[in-house]
Amino acid sequence: MRTVSQRAREYVRDRVQSHMEAEISLYRYGTTDFNDLTGLLSVPSRSAIYVGKARLWQANDGTVIVTGDADISSTVTNISIPWNGVEPQRDDIAVVTYSPIDDAMLGKAFRVVSVDGGGLIGATRRMRCIALAESASWSP
Repeated sequence: MRTVSQRAREYVRDRVQSHMEAEISLYRYGTTDFNDLTGLLSVPSRSAIYVGKARLWQANDGTVIVTGDADISSTVTNISIPWNGVEPQRDDIAVVTYSPIDDAMLGKAFRVVSVDGGGLIGATRRMRCIALAESASWSP
């Protein structure tokens, strides 16, 4: 088995973080409870578990979901945050708060569908995320 020195890990992590030009807020929602008296579900609270720099890049393998009369396109995007940050989980929500490359990304929300394990070096916490895209054929 090969080992990677701590110095090599730090070098790679610093290099990778230098490419993180966007900023996100990563949210985790609480549980939904059923109220026996009202028959309603409670709205889960959300808390920001990470606010800071990130790298976003599109994976280009979204799909089309057919629901009733409408087709909804989904896009798959990878989002990386620094390794020493929080460990994301499936179903966390990432919201873009700053994007120097594309203003259309501001406020866009992504649902985390999987989290990369990090590998031998663990350079970043990489999340594979999905978002739904509007169609030009939808009425305003």
